[in-house]
Amino acid sequence: AGIIASYVMAYRNYSPIRDVVQTIMKENTARKQDSDENEIEYIKHSFVRTFSENKEMGQTIKRHAPVIQANFLSRLIKGHIDESSLSDDSLAFMDVQFEYDYFGVIVLDIEDCRDFITDNTEQEWAHVRFILSNISSELLGSRGFIVEMDRSRMAILLNVSTNAGPMKQEVANVIDHLQNTALNRFHLKISMAI
Repeated sequence: AGIIASYVMAYRNYSPIRDVVQTIMKENTARKQDSDENEIEYIKHSFVRTFSENKEMGQTIKRHAPVIQANFLSRLIKGHIDESSLSDDSLAFMDVQFEYDYFGVIVLDIEDCRDFITDNTEQEWAHVRFILSNISSELLGSRGFIVEMDRSRMAILLNVSTNAGPMKQEVANVIDHLQNTALNRFHLKISMAI
């Protein structure tokens, strides 16, 4: 009777573990159970591998986040975003946070950069856009997002607390400072429109 009771209890307690292992093996055809590996070890290795894959996927998404953000902001500036599809979670995923209710767009055209570039290559143009992006980021802080629109055009999406006169003057000062820095330090002639 003791042997039969032991067998029944062992079978009853082992059945759920066997079912979990079979489910994992069915869903994960890449890895089968080794003959010298017990079920608990197999489950443990499966969880470790799954956590590792999730971590890698998170890192991949993190690496692509700037591209996703730039694409979103470009479409937003062009008016190709459906407002109803936006949520706080989707903005947080793209690392975009709008603190205020007022927006503006500054379009920046690179008119002349002959003194800065020599061969007119895409790498030199990317360098010019990178410089202007860094200067803009430094001047605007968290109030703006810089987006490349094409080879010689960039856009800055402003997010400001008010559209009153003092804020307009502050934005005008930022534009003047950006133009002067680009011209005097890097010999880049740019035109800007709000």
